[in-house]
Amino acid sequence: MTHIRQAPLVSVILLSYNYREYLACAIDSVLSQTYPNWELLILENGSTDGSQEIVSRYAGDSRIRLIFIEHNIFPTRCLNQGIAAATGDYISFLLADDYYLPEKLERQVEVLNALPQDYGIVYSPGRRVDVQSKTEWIPAGVQSSGTILRALLNYRQNFIDFITVLVRRECLQRYRFYEDIFFQGEAIFFHIALRYKFAYVAEPLVMMRDHARNMGKDFNLNMAPTLTILDRLGQSPDFPSKLAGDLARLKGRLLMSCGWQSLRIDGNGPVARERMRLAVAAHWLQLFQPRVVLGWCLSWIPRRGFSWVNRLGDAVSGRLRRKPERRTANNTKALSDERDYG
Repeated sequence: MTHIRQAPLVSVILLSYNYREYLACAIDSVLSQTYPNWELLILENGSTDGSQEIVSRYAGDSRIRLIFIEHNIFPTRCLNQGIAAATGDYISFLLADDYYLPEKLERQVEVLNALPQDYGIVYSPGRRVDVQSKTEWIPAGVQSSGTILRALLNYRQNFIDFITVLVRRECLQRYRFYEDIFFQGEAIFFHIALRYKFAYVAEPLVMMRDHARNMGKDFNLNMAPTLTILDRLGQSPDFPSKLAGDLARLKGRLLMSCGWQSLRIDGNGPVARERMRLAVAAHWLQLFQPRVVLGWCLSWIPRRGFSWVNRLGDAVSGRLRRKPERRTANNTKALSDERDYG
């Protein structure tokens, strides 16, 4: 390992809000890193469950800075405060209900140090664990290196999980989180990909807990900001016009998913129809997508008739879940437009 006096400082920004039962594990996972040159900024965002008591136990460690926010604010504002306070060359994010594996920082610093300055992010897959069943798996995700904006726009499942990255601080100084949006999360990477290259390391370096209170489980809370961010992405002077069609297709797919959410969860036919209409307006080829056509037809069913639709959907989903993808680091293959840095 590079000597500590030559090693770049990594600023870990930990966002804490009402995850008292997981918080100490998250903090301890930073303390347990094999890479020694880090600082930890804990942003305690007005928790009401006593998380402040857990955070205060670490006040004596000179590597840890505690930032207490009296009243809960948008996580995007919190993150910008943390970035402004950070002194590291590189920044890594952590949420209070997740934790790092011991070599997370060391492995990613090693890779980013060896790359030219136009590489702004190193990222990895994350391992998920269901807190009830204790089942672990590695979800599918983008696995590209180099210039990856097109890959991000065209990937049909997850994008890049928020806590799996190591970012050059200059990227986050150029592209700040939108403070008028509740949580930007992974969508920040669309903007960073406008100017910077990414490097993929094909080994899981973080653990992400899957539980009922995950922020990402609120579909409507997350989807509306994502669509707003994509609109702003297309308006950016840095956005390449040749990718306008890719952006439109992504917006169409997301709006179609919103429509199905309205059907399956809310049973709201009129809202579902409007979202399907917007999906087609975003990209006309959505008109020929079977799920759009089927969703439009089902949206005319009275609300009380949606019980059988949900039973059918649950049966199909259950059949798919019988053979879930449970990939490990040994069979996670990087699909790179340049090369895999693992």
